[in-house]
Amino acid sequence: MNNAEITTSRPVIYRERCLNLRQGTLSCQVCIKNCPHQAIEMHGLDVSIDTAQCHNCGLCCMDCPTETFEQADFSPMSLLEQAQSHLPVTLFCHMVSRSADKPGIIRIPCLGLLDTRLLIALSSSGVTEITLEGLQQCPDCPTRVGQQRLLHTLVQTKPAIKRHFPDIYSDHAEVQLHVTTAQPQQPVATQITNRRTFLENVLRTSGQLAAFTALQALPLSIRELEKKQGETDDAVLSKQDYARKHLPQRQQLALFTLRSMWDHTKRGVDDLPWFTRILATGNCSACGSCALICPSGAITLDHQEPFRLVNFQTARCIGCNLCVALCPEKALAQTDAVDQSTVAENRVVTLFECEEASCLRCGKPFICSSELTGFCSACSHDRNIENDLFGNAEFLRITRPGRNL
Repeated sequence: MNNAEITTSRPVIYRERCLNLRQGTLSCQVCIKNCPHQAIEMHGLDVSIDTAQCHNCGLCCMDCPTETFEQADFSPMSLLEQAQSHLPVTLFCHMVSRSADKPGIIRIPCLGLLDTRLLIALSSSGVTEITLEGLQQCPDCPTRVGQQRLLHTLVQTKPAIKRHFPDIYSDHAEVQLHVTTAQPQQPVATQITNRRTFLENVLRTSGQLAAFTALQALPLSIRELEKKQGETDDAVLSKQDYARKHLPQRQQLALFTLRSMWDHTKRGVDDLPWFTRILATGNCSACGSCALICPSGAITLDHQEPFRLVNFQTARCIGCNLCVALCPEKALAQTDAVDQSTVAENRVVTLFECEEASCLRCGKPFICSSELTGFCSACSHDRNIENDLFGNAEFLRITRPGRNL
């Protein structure tokens, strides 16, 4: 795709990424609440788009924390890639009658797509001037919210830049943001500010950016979750669906900015915007539920004989909290990330390390613990029943379905 010819298309739905389906309960409605056309519907836990109502603005693609929606002909990372090589940059929407026939002139579905992460990433990539065309036509557009969204992004919210991005850019470096009418030769408003002030104006905290309903803690294993889904009329995700991992582009933009800062300063900060981390808080059985449920692949279940490891990568964590909510042992907790180098350098942290052994009775692998001496939990349970019924007699064994005893 030539990014200079970006047009609009109806979003494609990747249902396996949806938090509602992955958790098995309706916990996130950010796409429904934010759609300006009321084109997104929820049938049980399954999301769909009413094509008769959809105007292809693409705002759902930027708002969804897991990027359940994608446009085939627009992506923030492709826009960032082209903008880096052409300075200054002109962005215009479909309300402007012109063609993207020159380098650095890019058509996007809606100017409201320029959220905080994308603007900061453009700035950190070296873009010194951005011209926006079509903002004055927002009242005549079916979407209508592009101007409102962009102005909300540009409003100064907190002096958080002093805490999150100190001394990244020199004070003399300037970012120019132009807003023009449909006639690009006649700018009607110009805002010129130094790069640090520009970042102050567009920075928002992760809580504001991902303002979706808090997930309810459900101590369900994946097997229980599948059973729960199967008992309803809602769509069901298979284990193959759960196994598909995807890093949303909104997270890729945050990583781009953070790594640009790290390459420039090599100095950590007290806390980071947009990034969370998972902590180990209790007894882990290394069942793998957290690794399977994680939509972005931040948690993985790895094997290093004779150990089973639960590993975590802060750079890939989108803060959805599914692993915490669905851990059957309640062994995880979520908090803000503080170590910049861990994110910038893609470090992997081991949350749990458990020894794996073969059951003396059924021969299947299991995780050792102080309560299980040589037998897996299923066989230990069977032995306890046998002992209660027959003492220590070994002439009778209870056979569990699916286990060769």
